[in-house]
Amino acid sequence: MISDPNEIAAVFAHSPLAGLRVEAEDNGCFAVRGIDPANILPAWQAARDTVPLHGRWPLCRVGGAWDHTRDISAETLADFDTAARSLNPWYGDFRLDREDVELDDDEVALWTPDFHGADLLTAAGQQLEAPTLETLNRWIFERILTDPGLLAQAHQVADGYVGTQWWYQPSQADLWLLPTPLPHMAPVWTTLFDADQLQLGAVLWQWHQQWGAELVANWGTMLQLVVRRQPTLGDAAWDLALQHKAAATHQEADTWALALALTRSDAWFLHRRP
Repeated sequence: MISDPNEIAAVFAHSPLAGLRVEAEDNGCFAVRGIDPANILPAWQAARDTVPLHGRWPLCRVGGAWDHTRDISAETLADFDTAARSLNPWYGDFRLDREDVELDDDEVALWTPDFHGADLLTAAGQQLEAPTLETLNRWIFERILTDPGLLAQAHQVADGYVGTQWWYQPSQADLWLLPTPLPHMAPVWTTLFDADQLQLGAVLWQWHQQWGAELVANWGTMLQLVVRRQPTLGDAAWDLALQHKAAATHQEADTWALALALTRSDAWFLHRRP
């Protein structure tokens, strides 16, 4: 692992990070100052591609102080790594069996999409007894999968959540270089609103193993990730959508649309706020 700012800068000499100032920070971290907010992903990718050279995981953040200034021992890091690899994180604030919401007729109409060639609202009224928000979303998802015409229309809605188009763009940003090559260790040095650090580390480990997910940015209430693999259309996509809903308290997409989007997206956006 490189621990000299000039040597780190030399690694970036022929990349989009060339010429940017590299400064030492607390706990063995470094910061590359003055990242162009419009080019977050290329800047991060340049640092990600060179992790084998400098040995540090890159993470974009708004400029300013580090989240944690306490001393972090090697034992603490080892314990966190071991626990994150074995913990089932889907409990408490990350629980998958969230409290569901019962819907009246007007609310069912509000949450049911209007697609050409199918009266989903009438069908839902006939087939769902005492519908809730989650059972309605699951019913819509299953109904869409049985009809290619509906699926094509549904993808047009879901594609609005695909890729980086919904990523947050700050007015300024730094690129942190953490003293670890492992993306799931980032919560040791950074925080996400109202999220347990170890649980978040376990989520990142699980997603990295299953989908090749890698953390690009943490804006305090928002996470941005890139992924190498997508779930298949069906239960795998639905289950991943529920995990996103558990991790992100403010997720605009309906669960059925999010599940569809995840099958076609190489980037994720999670928003966790009050």
